[in-house]
Amino acid sequence: MTSISIEDVKFLTERGVEWVAKKKWFVDKQIVETNSSEPLPTEEIKEKSVGKKEAVKKEGKVVLPTLNIEDFKEDDPLGIGSVKDTRKRSFVNKAKNITPVFVRQFVYDTARGSGDITENDLNDGEYSAIVRGAKNALDNGRKVLTYDDFRAVGAPGEDVRTSSVDFLNPAQSVQLLLGKASIEIDDEGEVYIIDSYDYNDAGDKENRYSNKYTNEKGLLKIDEATSFSNIIYRAARNFKTITARDIGEGSRVRIHIGNIKDYGVKI
Repeated sequence: MTSISIEDVKFLTERGVEWVAKKKWFVDKQIVETNSSEPLPTEEIKEKSVGKKEAVKKEGKVVLPTLNIEDFKEDDPLGIGSVKDTRKRSFVNKAKNITPVFVRQFVYDTARGSGDITENDLNDGEYSAIVRGAKNALDNGRKVLTYDDFRAVGAPGEDVRTSSVDFLNPAQSVQLLLGKASIEIDDEGEVYIIDSYDYNDAGDKENRYSNKYTNEKGLLKIDEATSFSNIIYRAARNFKTITARDIGEGSRVRIHIGNIKDYGVKI
């Protein structure tokens, strides 16, 4: 028997999949506590197929019968259901997408690049996170993508200013790239994420934030960072506060994420 990861359970439960293995094990509509170091809400696991085998807990982990998650990903490898993958990526796109998009854009913007950010700039995980984040927003009656929408689909922490940052987490990558962004739907029902790559507190010093996280210069306090990754985030964020261009001067974001009819929501 093998453990099923938190990511795999999310992949299945977010899309309403109940039968998670050929042995027909059923996962109630909660994230199952498995091989996570931080316990998550757990629902009882029930077997609905013929037989009397039960899930067992071993060292605090829920262990299921042998599960090949790839069986469920063959038809939908990105975990985005009926939403079409709109990307048309060249070899160059695929090669550069090895590096998280928020890291590439940080460097590109520092060099004063201003080319558009599109769906072709996203790797599989990042594209999936934006689609699923947008669906979360639309399901809640919003046409604005927020930090919390990305947390709902896998970005860790409660506040990027105080939480550890997972630089390889695709939901965190697009969360740090966009922050907040608009969801726009054109006359044909095509859905786009619209934003500009900029920093609200950059440029004029009068724009800088003044709160419990910042010092007298409007910069995040490095000495109050909560982890090494949080130190890196705060230092990078401060660098952009000092050096970034004014609002509206950076790259435009226009990410096509399919048609509204595939999202199962009424707008």
